[in-house]
Amino acid sequence: MFKLRQVLRYEGLLLLRSKTMMGFLILFALFWLGAVGFYEVTDLPNTRAGFFYELLFRWYVLWVMLLVAGLVGTYLAQKDHSSRFEQLLLVWKVKNSEWLIGKWLVVQAYGAVLTLMTLIIFGGWLATGNYDLKGWLQHMAFVFLNVGGAVFFFSTLCFWLGKTIKNRLVYLLIPVLWVAMSWIQIEVAGHSSLNPRLRLLAPYFTEYYFSPFGDVFELSGNQSLVWLHQSAVLLFGVALMLLMLLLYRKHRQEGAERRYGRLGLVIAIVPALLLTAWRLQMYEGKLEQHVQFAQARMVLPENNENFYEQTPRRLDTQFSMDRTDLQVTLLGGNRITVNAVLTATYHGTQPTRQLDLALFGDLKVQEVRAKNDAAIVWEQVGDSINVTLSESVASEESIELAMRYEGSVLQTDWDAFASTSFAEEGRVFLRKGSGWYPLIGKREFWKAREHNNRYLNFELREVTFEEPSPTEFTVQIEQAEELDAVLAMSIAQTGANTFAGRATDLALVGGHLTAKTVEGVRVYAHPDVIAYATAEVQAKLQGWNYMERLLGVQQAPQAVFVIGASAIQPTSVQDSLLQYWSVYTLGRKADMYYYKTDYLVQLPLDPAFFTSDGQYAYHLDLLVNAIKWAVRKEFQDTHDHNRFVEFYTQTYFWDSQHHLQPEEEALRKQAERWIETIGRYDEQGPREYEALIRFLYKQYKLAQTPEDFDMAKALTLYEQGGAAQ
Repeated sequence: MFKLRQVLRYEGLLLLRSKTMMGFLILFALFWLGAVGFYEVTDLPNTRAGFFYELLFRWYVLWVMLLVAGLVGTYLAQKDHSSRFEQLLLVWKVKNSEWLIGKWLVVQAYGAVLTLMTLIIFGGWLATGNYDLKGWLQHMAFVFLNVGGAVFFFSTLCFWLGKTIKNRLVYLLIPVLWVAMSWIQIEVAGHSSLNPRLRLLAPYFTEYYFSPFGDVFELSGNQSLVWLHQSAVLLFGVALMLLMLLLYRKHRQEGAERRYGRLGLVIAIVPALLLTAWRLQMYEGKLEQHVQFAQARMVLPENNENFYEQTPRRLDTQFSMDRTDLQVTLLGGNRITVNAVLTATYHGTQPTRQLDLALFGDLKVQEVRAKNDAAIVWEQVGDSINVTLSESVASEESIELAMRYEGSVLQTDWDAFASTSFAEEGRVFLRKGSGWYPLIGKREFWKAREHNNRYLNFELREVTFEEPSPTEFTVQIEQAEELDAVLAMSIAQTGANTFAGRATDLALVGGHLTAKTVEGVRVYAHPDVIAYATAEVQAKLQGWNYMERLLGVQQAPQAVFVIGASAIQPTSVQDSLLQYWSVYTLGRKADMYYYKTDYLVQLPLDPAFFTSDGQYAYHLDLLVNAIKWAVRKEFQDTHDHNRFVEFYTQTYFWDSQHHLQPEEEALRKQAERWIETIGRYDEQGPREYEALIRFLYKQYKLAQTPEDFDMAKALTLYEQGGAAQ
């Protein structure tokens, strides 16, 4: 032990005297302090933790730290061999273990300084924000395990390579190895052509890459996976060190060194392999579920052209869901149990006995019964529940059903690295697209198609439907004690864990959030960004209010959730008065990335601009641009255009129509007449133009499908006095 302390003291002093090595530490300290100062003095809409983790992981500051620690380890392992100082070991009676462990401890001390410096700066800064003690400790543990574990493993690996490869080429090998490891993390980022399991080889926990740190969910959920992954990393680092002790200058090893080294290697490597196998098995389970989920929703190749359609579909049902009462118990582990009472009204002309409901297939229905005790027959098939009534229901007659179901709400995307629906410790996210509550009509929540450029050979996309009418909801929620999440819903809270309201989209969000109301719009966000979120709502209200005056359609949402989950596809504005925002959309300037009107207003229609026979849908494109022109004039954003005809005929779609087929030329000539008619009302004045646009939009909404909208008929009807209807 005496000589071990001597080695440690001597090598430590040499490292302290190295201006380069100490310079790296000073640079990192200045970088983190500068980053903190930049956040505090700039108008940056992000949480403190979110900003820090963006730098650490997505901007790869951690990888720079690993490279520095790795080169330090290689230097301490190589310098004595290069200077032939190792020859003195034959004279100085020092054990292999004392010599190597002393130098290795100096490497780890350097890495520990990097880790502690990061922890102290981040921890002190985080303490000034909106974080309770539990949340603060979670972040400290997460940073310590990931930064400390990664630096420990990579510096040990580089130290081992420096001692094993007795050539200065090792200084080139280390950057190559570093680039290869970092490239895998960049390339295998979900939807990759490479095996997604490669991502688990990182010396830090990587699944949070797809759950942005700047949102209300923070580090909740999967905390045990972080400990599991990093425990294996630490044990592999210890095993590498012990392996080096056994391989280095065997002829100088004592019997006790070999025995204890072998015993320690077994003690380290066996649990490391077991933990790794356990970790891989957990991911394999999620990946298998993800693949089965997609295969059950695979569309036929002939339907691929509609795969990216964003327009909410209109349900093929003659029922409307008038009322839904839910008693929800969040069990933890992504499981829920629900008692539901549904009231549906039939609007068809012919009596029927058939009622179709939709519910996520992993939620297993245990009971469906009529509230009046009438006999019914029901069957759950995939995401559908087919109910057959004993007696027919007549037009405008209501039926009331009670049902109970239980199961998992977990849904994943991005090669099973991202959870898009969950209810676990500290975080909950359930929305209409999750199918967590009964919906009227037969529908699909997700669809998949084959994709030969991805490792899993498919891609997923959420399907949205337009509800026939809003539903009156009442919801009572109980959550298991270990969940401990602040809950909010898209409808108003009326009491402790009780919610009620009228909506077309029912969402339940739980996490580290706070709420504010801005002119009737409820805003839910992380405390660090709630001020930015409310300012964003305030800025957009003028656009929302104008669209309501123009089209008679409420566009101001009932609720806005700033959750920033990149894997979640936002619900379309056409179908819901609920919006999901990302922290990256907050505080942006209207003239930076978007036209002013596109920043303030989201048009309440987004149709496909090609008909089923492949022709360009001039009637839909014209309607969209006619609405845009009204908005641009309202907000003085016409871009030097004075008239609608000038604005529309200079758009990309109009100017790019060259070499048309005869039938396409006929459509274009017809569109020219529509443009002329709309332009005539534009020249008459804002009131006349807005009245026309309001009427055209009403006719569009009355059409069975967007493609069925008849622009010529609508314009003729308006000119014949249809506006008065």
